[in-house]
Amino acid sequence: MLIVKSSLADADVMLLALRRDGVDPVWERVETTDALQAALAAGVWDVVLSDYTIAELGSPAALEIVRASDPDLPFIIVLGTVGEDVAVALMRATVNDCILKHNLSQLAATVDREVRQAGSRRANRAIARTAAHLAAVVESSDNAILSKTLDGVLTSWNLAAERLYGWTAAEAIGRNISFLVPRDKTDEWTEIMLQLQAGQQVKHFETVRLHRDGRRLDVMLTVSPVRDTGGGLVGVSKSSHDIQERKRAEGALRRSEERYRGLIESIPALVSVYDATGRPLQHNRRWYEYTGQSSEATAGTLWHEAIHPDDAVGAVVGWDRCKASGEAYSTEYRLRRGDGEYRWFLVQGVAQGDRDGIKEWVRTCTDIDDRKRAEDTLRQTADLLTAVAEGTPDAVFVKDRDGQYLLCNSAASQFLRRPSADILGHTDTEFFDPASAQWVISRDHRVMTSGVTETEEGELTVAGVTRTIQGTKAPYRDAVGNVIGVIGISRDITGQKRAAESLSASETQYRRLFEAAQDGILIVDVASRRVVDANPFLTNLLGYRLEELVGKELWEIGLFRDIEANKAAFQTLLEQGYIRYKDHPLLTKDRAQIEVEFVSNVYDVGNSRVIQCNIRDITERARAEAAVRQSEERFRAFMDHSPAAAFIKDEDGRFLYVNPTWRQQFDPEPVAWQGKSDHDFWPRETADLFRASDGECLARNAVVQTEETARTAAGTELTWLVMKFPIDDGGEMRIGGMAWDITARKRTEDDLHLRDRAIRAATQGLLITDPNKPDNPIVYVSPGFERITGYASDEVLGCNCRFLQGADTDPVAVARLREAVRDAKSCSVELLNYRKDGTPFWNELSISPVRDEVGCLTHFVGVQADATGRRSLEEQFRQVQKMEAVGQLAAGVAHDFNNLLTIINGYSEILLQGLPSDDPFRDMVTEIFKAGERSAGLTRQLLAFSRRQVLTPRILVLNGVVADTNKMLRRLIGADVRLTTTLDRGLGAVRADSGQIEQVLMNLAVNARDAMPRGGVLTIETRNVELDDAYARAHPDARPGPYVLLGVSDTGCGMSPEVRARIFEPFFTTKGAGKGTGLGLATVYGIVQQSGGHIMVDSEVGVGSTFKVYLPRVNLVAENTKAHPGAGTPPRGTETVLIAEDDDGVRALIVRVLAHNGYTVLEAADGDEAVRLSSAHVGSIHLLVTDVVMPGAGGRSVAEQVAERHPESRVLFVSGYTDDAVIRHGVLREGVNFLQKPYSPVALMFKVREVLDGAR
Repeated sequence: MLIVKSSLADADVMLLALRRDGVDPVWERVETTDALQAALAAGVWDVVLSDYTIAELGSPAALEIVRASDPDLPFIIVLGTVGEDVAVALMRATVNDCILKHNLSQLAATVDREVRQAGSRRANRAIARTAAHLAAVVESSDNAILSKTLDGVLTSWNLAAERLYGWTAAEAIGRNISFLVPRDKTDEWTEIMLQLQAGQQVKHFETVRLHRDGRRLDVMLTVSPVRDTGGGLVGVSKSSHDIQERKRAEGALRRSEERYRGLIESIPALVSVYDATGRPLQHNRRWYEYTGQSSEATAGTLWHEAIHPDDAVGAVVGWDRCKASGEAYSTEYRLRRGDGEYRWFLVQGVAQGDRDGIKEWVRTCTDIDDRKRAEDTLRQTADLLTAVAEGTPDAVFVKDRDGQYLLCNSAASQFLRRPSADILGHTDTEFFDPASAQWVISRDHRVMTSGVTETEEGELTVAGVTRTIQGTKAPYRDAVGNVIGVIGISRDITGQKRAAESLSASETQYRRLFEAAQDGILIVDVASRRVVDANPFLTNLLGYRLEELVGKELWEIGLFRDIEANKAAFQTLLEQGYIRYKDHPLLTKDRAQIEVEFVSNVYDVGNSRVIQCNIRDITERARAEAAVRQSEERFRAFMDHSPAAAFIKDEDGRFLYVNPTWRQQFDPEPVAWQGKSDHDFWPRETADLFRASDGECLARNAVVQTEETARTAAGTELTWLVMKFPIDDGGEMRIGGMAWDITARKRTEDDLHLRDRAIRAATQGLLITDPNKPDNPIVYVSPGFERITGYASDEVLGCNCRFLQGADTDPVAVARLREAVRDAKSCSVELLNYRKDGTPFWNELSISPVRDEVGCLTHFVGVQADATGRRSLEEQFRQVQKMEAVGQLAAGVAHDFNNLLTIINGYSEILLQGLPSDDPFRDMVTEIFKAGERSAGLTRQLLAFSRRQVLTPRILVLNGVVADTNKMLRRLIGADVRLTTTLDRGLGAVRADSGQIEQVLMNLAVNARDAMPRGGVLTIETRNVELDDAYARAHPDARPGPYVLLGVSDTGCGMSPEVRARIFEPFFTTKGAGKGTGLGLATVYGIVQQSGGHIMVDSEVGVGSTFKVYLPRVNLVAENTKAHPGAGTPPRGTETVLIAEDDDGVRALIVRVLAHNGYTVLEAADGDEAVRLSSAHVGSIHLLVTDVVMPGAGGRSVAEQVAERHPESRVLFVSGYTDDAVIRHGVLREGVNFLQKPYSPVALMFKVREVLDGAR
């Protein structure tokens, strides 16, 4: 009892009254605030008695302090008198009761009542907390928990039940449970109810229940009776959970164990499996090979017996740590070989067990002795590592009222992950996440506001890391007691919190696990050898009820077929604390034999030692193991005889297994592949590629298909199609692979790719048709076909080739193709086809049949080429041949005509000069002269169009030629045609014969005039142009470069395409009979071609025509052309002239003309005679006039020989032959004087005078 009174006498009075009524309490008196707080903190009190008024502490303040310490602690006030206002105030202050000093006889009863009521309040609050906790446990349980009355009506239904069965609590509660039970399980449920009503225990069992959607669920069901306070059965509680995943997991576990066993034998390391005591359960083949021991010899050994004595202690400590933590461990130590030598191994171990402890552990030992020796020099540096800092003390800190840190120790600095300098002066918002900072600040504020010390616990997040802290905060006061901040001490209890939670969960879960375990569990007291407990699985397995086992001595039950062997195992268990064995079957109650595996441990429970024996039914597993062994043998046989090369590698690329096909393909010699990597067999570049694809397979955790190339041991390079796939081998990742030799297929593919590229690159078109389908459709076309026809592949596939034909396609050629297809023969034709845009083209097509291996027709292949260009060239070539033939004819005719015309025109001119104007024969002679002139013009036209006339090219500008012929052209075209010119002032120069250009202009102007019989416009233009490569490709007779354009356009009737194609042919004319020779445009064409130019014509019927003459532009200055001497008195002379002419008539004319004009003439009938005359002549020979082509010595030879005898002699060559003949005789070159036949006497006299005067 705690008494709050300032008067000791008053306290004694109250104590006396209490003792008088039989209450003798343990008490303490306080009269100050500090004393009251100290007393409350120091002990546990049942009741507080207080005065209403105390000198330093009034009852209200005392009540507040007591309630803050313990809300349920009774607080009774003893006072002298009480007014109405005081009574009301006390009731509002939650005082438990008030006793007047003159009525102390009620004090003991009041104290007793209030103490009992306080105890009741505390108990009720604890019960409420427990109930809430149990309800939360039920609601949070993963098991579906429900309860029902004896007649099957559901009374409770947790969230797990909703998840498992699909019905909500509102839908299920109140319904009969039969909607969950399938019809075929009704009897099962009836039997369960009978057992419960008979007081029997219902064991765990697997059964089937119905989901809301009608699905049947496999569940593990636990049924418990619900009894009233008198022990009567009033209901049933059921707990169930879905076991379908567990069943699937068990199947997966069995498959995993099968792979595990195969993996152990294929691993290139020493692999051992030990029980918890360290005794071997299994070694792989490599262990026996290394140790040289047999399985019988190692049966009784411990795991550490082969370890080097210097390494044994560390190995055992490492294993103990592994057992304690349950984590895998890795270490290195030396193992003794069969010959006694020790080698270093990398040892990795992993423990396997459950919450009840370690059952077994696996150890792999990889030989690292060679590497260890190489690493010895590196170990010294590893010894220089330092230990981790000492444990961290509690964090201590001080903050001001604004929350800024005034002080913090190193532990606080470490918790906040900042150096102290970065913490002081800053607030929690800078260190914690927003939620954590707000939590800390609110509690700091509460302590500073209330002035009361508080204990807190919560989770804080710093830099993304959440920790649980427990701390105490108190107000930080100044010297006068004002709160100026907060002082705190915090401890990181994350680890303890988790451990406590784990321990609580472990204790709660243990019984559940024991009841729900799918292995039999038997608990035996060591001292008495009697059964303490057994789980439902074991009782079901053996067929016993629990009460038939509990309390019975282990050996008297009759469980063991071989009691002595099991007693020996029991003794071993007591000695070692752990044992595992499976060679001793158990007997059920009905004496059936069960193959089981025992895993037993000895541990302390309180003051007793007990044995927990886990008993697993392995009858089915034994059968499965036999089946697995058969499966492994079949797998080994399959892999050994597989035509594909197969391998398995570990994660580091070391081979674990290769099949015989692999060995045969890569190295038929016996080579140890296991434990080696790709780098041991192939060059680094090749091995790196292999390892890259290995890494991709593991990184993606998926099948990877690659093509890999490698050389065999014999040096043969092979290409392989390799499929690599990841293998999860009990947590160890492996790479499996299958490889097929595709070298031949790759070569075939490369050949096909090469052919495909060749087909695509070919300019010819390729198409394939299928004659075995209706209408022989196209099944393939090449890019060349698409380029030639303009059709895309998808537009023609499935069509017959006839869509390329048109109205002008030769039906004979088409018939030949059809016959070839019908007779399955080859055929080549040229026929007119049409592109997609409608333009025609000549198709040079060859088709051939394609047959299969037995000679059956499968397809037709066609190769086509666009022959349009070739045919055009052939047409041009034929035109050239025709022009050449006419030219040769003209050349022959010209020579004879020129000689005859020279005589006719010469004598006609002489006669006209000698006849009076009134002579009756003058008109006749005039007509003869005119006819001769016309004949001479016709001869010149023949030579011009055949490009065989002799030209005198000069550097000139066409603008000048156009201007000189302007008047003459106007007279030619007449008044009805208007002449306009558009001349480029910056026009470039050309090299051409101005007289021939004039003839071109006149011929084109006359042609234009005749096209405009009713008048029109004739336009002549000049300008500089550039012809590019594209233009030159489109016009074969043109070359790219700079040109001068001479254009002549009219607005006449125009020409059709057929006429336009023939206008340059000799003798072709559209004019009526007697109105044209057909040589005008042929002459123009010949002059342009002979001048190195190019001519084009554009024309449209009813619109007009434009002729464009392109002459090569030269970068030279135009020459000043001297005017021809006009008509007049021919000049005379007295010089001696030697005539060499083989035509008698021409020679006589020359001699007559020259002699008549004062010259001394020597005449010779051929070249040889001319040479003789020159040799015989003693005087000077001033001029040699010689024909170019003569019998015997030609004109050039005569001139050279005469020059030797008479170096003063000048030479004038004359000829009736064409330009080609003159050039062949070496005459026509720069500086040579030449006169073309036919010529007039006047022209001869002017030319002779010109040559003679030029000598001076």
